[in-house]
Amino acid sequence: MAKMNMQEEQKEVYNLIIIIMIVIAVLSCVYLFSRAFISKDLFKKKEDTKTKETTKNVEFDYSKIIVGELLNREYSEYYVLVFDSTDDMAFDYENMLSAYNKGKIYQIDLSEGFNKKYKSETSNPNAKTINELKFGKLTLIKVKNGSIVKYLEDKAAIRSELKI
Repeated sequence: MAKMNMQEEQKEVYNLIIIIMIVIAVLSCVYLFSRAFISKDLFKKKEDTKTKETTKNVEFDYSKIIVGELLNREYSEYYVLVFDSTDDMAFDYENMLSAYNKGKIYQIDLSEGFNKKYKSETSNPNAKTINELKFGKLTLIKVKNGSIVKYLEDKAAIRSELKI
């Protein structure tokens, strides 16, 4: 009987090993199926992840500001050219920006969200606070030590001031 008992125990261990191997095989198949057909990343190459990393580089244009930042730039003296980039003459205004190279100049685009409320048919060159400011089509502001010292709206006068 002891001999028979040993054979039955061996058969049970053998069956247990077979069952464990079948479970492992089924789980492996489920894993490979989900990677291949559900998440679809089984056959992707590692080069794809490298290209994703290189596309994350972002550059900021610090020359474009909003009206709220008009008086708090880090320079003691600078110009701010205010215009609407959707205007027909916007290309000419941008050329003035690129032609000026004698000092620091910032750009405010009145078509952008935070700046839209400052766009008006009539400007307010005598404004004392940021909230009172109103701009027409084109304005050049000279800021010195956090205060507005010049407010020009004529294109010829702006060109003369910038010496371009």
